[in-house]
Amino acid sequence: MTKKIIPIICALNVIFLSIAPSIAEEYCEPTMKRNLIKDKGKNICFSIRPLPICTPPATAVSYVKTTVQFNCVTKGEHLVLSESEQLNKIITRLENKDVDYSEDIAIPRYCTCPSKL
Repeated sequence: MTKKIIPIICALNVIFLSIAPSIAEEYCEPTMKRNLIKDKGKNICFSIRPLPICTPPATAVSYVKTTVQFNCVTKGEHLVLSESEQLNKIITRLENKDVDYSEDIAIPRYCTCPSKL
């Protein structure tokens, strides 16, 4: 007896073919992006670009290795500005700064979570 193949469309319109509907899971590309933050002793470093993440309860099922570029600032620097002014100042400063270092990072290619079937 052959098992029925059931297509499931994720919220992001990525199609996954399921062999057994009772254990069907949705496979989607990561829906959210965040900057990766690394503690480097006296410095705090931020990825120059946001990286994809799987939003809980989803978990990563496939990864791709990529080289991520980081900019760093000294931990002890304090800015006496409003929160939005601080953010704008930091963003402007980091945009105009050369890359401090690069690192190979495994980022999620696909996420999975229990099907809502």
